[in-house]
Amino acid sequence: MLLDYLLLLIITAFLIIAVIKIKLKKKPFHLRKLPHVAFRNVLNSMDINKVIDLSMKSTRFRRRLKQVNRKIFNLIIERYEIYSSKLGEDSWYRRIIVMETERDMQFAYHFMMNKARIEGYDWATHEDINDHISFFCTEYKKVNKSPCLSYGTSQELTKLLDILNGSFLIDHVELTMERDEIFGEFKSALSHPLFRKCHFVKLLGDDSYISTEDMEFILKNFDLKYGFSNNCLHRAGFNKKLWVNIPRLDFQNFFTDASLTVDELKMMNCERIRFDYLYGSSGVQLNKYVRYWLAGNMSKLRRFQLNFWNDRWTDDLWNGLPHSSEWNPKRRARFFYDDLEVVDCSKGRDIERSDGLLATVLIESRTMYFLI
Repeated sequence: MLLDYLLLLIITAFLIIAVIKIKLKKKPFHLRKLPHVAFRNVLNSMDINKVIDLSMKSTRFRRRLKQVNRKIFNLIIERYEIYSSKLGEDSWYRRIIVMETERDMQFAYHFMMNKARIEGYDWATHEDINDHISFFCTEYKKVNKSPCLSYGTSQELTKLLDILNGSFLIDHVELTMERDEIFGEFKSALSHPLFRKCHFVKLLGDDSYISTEDMEFILKNFDLKYGFSNNCLHRAGFNKKLWVNIPRLDFQNFFTDASLTVDELKMMNCERIRFDYLYGSSGVQLNKYVRYWLAGNMSKLRRFQLNFWNDRWTDDLWNGLPHSSEWNPKRRARFFYDDLEVVDCSKGRDIERSDGLLATVLIESRTMYFLI
């Protein structure tokens, strides 16, 4: 009799617990069923990683999300191979870095520059902003909050771009890709509508060659108002005049036939030019370049930078330059701002053109800066 009573109590307890669980069980929250204002407020308060995850699941959700007008500041599309010291072998980067806001880019860049200062890495300004952001996303995953979306094939890249374009308002797109990939499997992907917003292209491949036809294709398909970075060699007979009107030029290849001569450099109608190597460069040649500017030429130039400066060139650079003086804080601000990059002018020397325009020449950390 007692056994039957205990059994009844146990069964009753289990039934009570089951009823409580059923009553406490929450009904699923149907986000798509919210009215527009509530839906917009919820989506705008969510982390970008979560919103992107949701956008991957449903075409209906993407259409609803597009009406929210949530913005993404920049998509950095990467596909290139680089040596990994951790793995001891080459590793491929195949991803889209999603920088939701300009502040995200600023944080990543300044994080890396602070790291460089702490670790005494005085060549940090040799590398462009995208190099620092890419390294940040790879090596500091615990700090990085920006999504990195992986892809393998051209079709997978196109699918990701379709999802992002169908879900968000994209302000900018940047492309960092090996030359043989752009003009190989991924050439068809470049017809995607999002690439109309691509205004910066970085072409990689130390042992790849860029032809005149390649450069003509790039200029035809991209409005390079934010610049072009070239890490490739170029074919014999390459038409360097195609580079003349690109506002920002970076050259990062040490091989002589990948660069420009100083005389060719004078013909560039650019705002910013950065070289790792300048063919035939010397203090004498760069003195002529500065004098060419002093004569009233290169009206658009704001910054020239030559990395891996040879200290033996310095005396020849300054030889006979008129109106040079120590940096004067009353005439020029200490810091020169170029997008996210900042150069301290306080250790430079100022030169003044006859029209009153002031420039600072600074040699620091094996780098020559000519800042206007």
